[in-house]
Amino acid sequence: MTDIFIQSLIICIVLVWIHSYFGFEIVKRGIIFADIAIAQFVAVGLAFCTTFLNLPNITTYLCSFFFGLIAALIISFASNAPKNFLEAFIGTLYALGFSLTIIILSKNPHGIENIIEFTTNDILFVTREQIFHSIIFYLIIGFLIHFFNNLHNVEELKNILFFTFFALVVSTSVKLVGVLVVFSLLVSPTFVACVFKKDLLFAVIYGTTTCLLSIIISFLLDLPTGFTIVFINSVLAASIFIIQIKNITSIKN
Repeated sequence: MTDIFIQSLIICIVLVWIHSYFGFEIVKRGIIFADIAIAQFVAVGLAFCTTFLNLPNITTYLCSFFFGLIAALIISFASNAPKNFLEAFIGTLYALGFSLTIIILSKNPHGIENIIEFTTNDILFVTREQIFHSIIFYLIIGFLIHFFNNLHNVEELKNILFFTFFALVVSTSVKLVGVLVVFSLLVSPTFVACVFKKDLLFAVIYGTTTCLLSIIISFLLDLPTGFTIVFINSVLAASIFIIQIKNITSIKN
């Protein structure tokens, strides 16, 4: 039991770290729902492979990444549109991805189980091997992002690479913990950090703390850990925003 607790906490820390970075970038670009739209298209790829193909894990991952990359590049192409139109467009992409996932899984005898798995996979069953591979993979992605961010006069290329790396990270994370947990870990810690005008380090510490709290609560009350993480992160972020809304409004004015 202790090993399961420690492993789930470690993967949460890793996920909070990488997703908080992307969270700040997404907030800066004004495309908050890009993550959940891309993640849902990753789920489309997983649903397609699970339902119609019998492929090894690596091929399934590449297939899901392909679908996620399509969504990421579409959002990248549309990212110069006015923000109100862009958010509506991204929301439409999410609805498209979600409905397509359900349509595909309706042809799968295990479709209901797959829907739950793709939404919030059980973080308690992430293995040590998966954690190790994820840490190495995210470190490589972090290094590549740092390298390309130091390049000059290639803004269009950097934009495409950002969304490509984003799709890679989301594809890996969705396979581990599901669409909703990925979205929650990207948005909630970043959102709270922005409310308090804090940086990436604050987001990582805050996100790690909420995940630890969520795992403890799920253990004590025998609740599904993934949904507990989403709930705790969401209710805390919403509560903090409501408490701080007067300060935010006064600063804006």
